[in-house]
Amino acid sequence: MKVKELIEQLQKCDPDLYVGCYMDDGNILDIEGVDNSMDDRIDINVTHSYEGSEWWKYGMIMMTVS
Repeated sequence: MKVKELIEQLQKCDPDLYVGCYMDDGNILDIEGVDNSMDDRIDINVTHSYEGSEWWKYGMIMMTVS
């Protein structure tokens, strides 16, 4: 997926929702930031999410990572 495609999809979402990554193993990762220092890709920096974090309270948009 290209950045412009992701932006198009995210623009249709509630901007106040948190974004997380759902892993195939059932783990959910919080997105901590975006690293755009490479010329050929953008890396999303993630950390393990725990119940009680902000998105558990308020809802979130999930991206599936395989």
